[in-house]
Amino acid sequence: GYCCQRDVASEMERAVRHTGSEVVINTGDNFYPVGIRSSADSQIDASYRNVYLRRGFAMQKTNWWSILGNHDHLGNYQAVLDMHSDDGVWKMPSR
Repeated sequence: GYCCQRDVASEMERAVRHTGSEVVINTGDNFYPVGIRSSADSQIDASYRNVYLRRGFAMQKTNWWSILGNHDHLGNYQAVLDMHSDDGVWKMPSR
């Protein structure tokens, strides 16, 4: 992940455990700087799964409702939409 992402993820994890939240509202610009090429792009692991869904994190079971941002449109935005069926917690059924 990029600078400070793991710090943010740790604070989000604390908040999820403290509040019992079952959802994250993800407001776009999911993959910097130019989106992703496919739903198997290595950046998905590097800046999402390995950062926010780390082993032992409660966020592994937290639904991520997401929208597309302008950076996502610079890449293959359909790949971000396709993550809906590839990932058990990523929720983006349409654009």
